[in-house]
Amino acid sequence: MYTVTKLLKDNFPTYDLIIDEEEQGEEITKPTFFITVSNLSSNSFREYQEETDNIDIAYTDAIVKQEDILILKDKLKKIFDLSLLIGKRKLVLGTKTFNKKDDFLTLTIPLNYLNNKADENINPNDSYTKLMEILNLNIKESE
Repeated sequence: MYTVTKLLKDNFPTYDLIIDEEEQGEEITKPTFFITVSNLSSNSFREYQEETDNIDIAYTDAIVKQEDILILKDKLKKIFDLSLLIGKRKLVLGTKTFNKKDDFLTLTIPLNYLNNKADENINPNDSYTKLMEILNLNIKESE
């Protein structure tokens, strides 16, 4: 979420950014983004965890104009084009969708990624892992 917030703040410095949902009850006086991240699914495997998240960026203003919405859509498409750099990892963005309802424009960005958990979950004395390492060494030596 930090990366998304930073990108929005860098590109829209005069806009408000609200992450805490409790703040949504306040009156909107200037252009505002509401940012939420939802975990849609999580599948665990032996060495990694498959994650699917949605990032929702909702925009509104005291007065919402159609022209402003079209300009904003173009800017958001450019900012969130192909991937997000999070730490040392580059996450490829899924198919982005825009939804306009009432005075809100919402951009939904799906993220599918793998979290490596091999180091924390595999017992170093695990015989299967040891055998695979030996097999891997034998293959490399025979090449």
